[in-house]
Amino acid sequence: MRMLRFLSLLWLSLAIMTVALLPSSSVQAAVFLYPPSAFRQPIPPGSNYILEPRISTFRHSSEEFSAPVYRVPSGTMVPPVTVSNIYGRVEVWPIPTSAQPATGSDGHMVVIHEDDGMVYEFFRARWTSSSTISTSTMMYYPINGNGVSDPPTRRVTASGIANSNGMVMREDFDNGGTLDPNLPINHALSFSLPASMISPGGFVAPAIDGEDAGTDTSENRVPMGARFAIPPNVDVDSLAVHPFTRAILRAARDYGMFVTDASGAGTYMGGNIGRFGVEPGLIQAMFGVPGDSLMDQVAAEVYSVVQQYGVYRVDGLAAGGEVIDPLTGRLIAFGPPTCTEMQDPSFIVAPGLYCVVLMRDGGWIQSVGSVPESLIQAGVIIAVEVVYYDAPGHALNEFPNSDYQYVCLAGDGRYIYLDGRQTPRNILEMDAVSDNGYTCAWIPAPGTVVLIARE
Repeated sequence: MRMLRFLSLLWLSLAIMTVALLPSSSVQAAVFLYPPSAFRQPIPPGSNYILEPRISTFRHSSEEFSAPVYRVPSGTMVPPVTVSNIYGRVEVWPIPTSAQPATGSDGHMVVIHEDDGMVYEFFRARWTSSSTISTSTMMYYPINGNGVSDPPTRRVTASGIANSNGMVMREDFDNGGTLDPNLPINHALSFSLPASMISPGGFVAPAIDGEDAGTDTSENRVPMGARFAIPPNVDVDSLAVHPFTRAILRAARDYGMFVTDASGAGTYMGGNIGRFGVEPGLIQAMFGVPGDSLMDQVAAEVYSVVQQYGVYRVDGLAAGGEVIDPLTGRLIAFGPPTCTEMQDPSFIVAPGLYCVVLMRDGGWIQSVGSVPESLIQAGVIIAVEVVYYDAPGHALNEFPNSDYQYVCLAGDGRYIYLDGRQTPRNILEMDAVSDNGYTCAWIPAPGTVVLIARE
C-alpha cells in the first residue's frame, strides 16, 4: 500500500506539532490547498443568475459538525496509524495521535501533511487504539490537486468534494504570521442545504456524485455541485456588518458557494438556512469569541442582505445572462442571451434552452468523441450540445415554431455549428458577432456548437 513506507520511520522522541489552530502569535507559513480547484475560480462575468427564493440566509456550521483541521508542518515526523473503514479498506497513514475528530455524529477530521503533499480526510472517525482509527469513509487528496475524490467511490462528502476544498481556514487570513480578518477569502465556499431542497442522487461538476438522501423531486431540485451566489452589485464593503460576515459575503459574491453536502433541516424567518464550512477554532483565534456564539449574528446580517438582493443559482457556462433585482425588478447586471448550462443530460429540467458542456479548453467534460477530431485539432475553447425541452425531460429536434435561437459562448473564436437534425452532422462555420467578450450566432435547430481558436 502506498503509505506503508511510514512503517519504517524512526519517530522516537520526536516533537509533533499537531494543534488544530495555532494562536495568531505563532501562525505557520500558509499552505494553500488545491490551486486548480473550481473553487479558486471567480464567477465569470456574464454568468446566468437565477433567483432562489427558498434560501433566506446562510451561516457557518456549528463546530461539532465541522471538520477540525490538523497540520503536520514540513520536517515533522509522525507515527504510522492504521486506518480502516466499514467497507474493508485498510491503509496506513501518518496521522498525529493528538488529532481528534469533531464531536458531532459526522465525526469529520482533516489532516494536512506538508511533506507527504496530502490532505487526509475522515467521515465518522474514531480512535480504537493509540495506533488505529476506524471510520465510515476516508480519502486522501493531493495538496496540489483539485480537491475532488478519485476514484469517485471514495468520498467523505456526498458530492465527492473534500471538506477542506472551500472550507474557510486559517490560511485565508494569514498575513505574514498573523491572522488578518480584513483579508479577502479567495475561493468559493463549501455549501450545504437541507435535504428537502436536494435532488436525490443528482450532481453537476465539480461534484462527482450525488446525495441519495435528497428528497426534492421538483424541477427546482438542487444537485450536488450547484453554485449559488449573491449578485455582483452588492457593495459588501459599505455594509455595517461584523468583519467575518463581510469576508463571507465578499466570497459569496465574487466566488460563490458550491453545494457539497446535504444538511439537517433548518429555517430562518420562514426560509431555508444554507451552511458553509469554517475551521473550528478560527473565529475564536481571530475575534476572541467561540465560533458558535457568532452564528446568530452572521445569520441575521446575511438575512438582511438576502432580503434586499436575493440569493441566486449561478450557471457555470459564463456565456451571458442577466440579474434582476427581486424587489425593484430592475436589471442590475447583464450579458448576451444564452442557454443555461446542464452538465448531466439525465437531469430532468424545466422547459427551455440548455447547453450540455462537452469540452472546455481542449479537455473532455463528457460524451467523449462527440466533437469531430478536426475541430479538436483546431483548438476547442468550449463545445456544447444545445438542447431544447418543451416539457420536463422531453427534448425537441426543432426549436419552437422553427425559430432560430441566438446562442453565445464565452471567448473569442470561430463559431462552428453541427445541425442535430442531420446524420452525419455537417460542420458549418456560422457568421458570428463579438458581444462584450462573447461570440454569438443564430442557429436554426438544436445541435453541437463549438468555439475554436482563430487561425
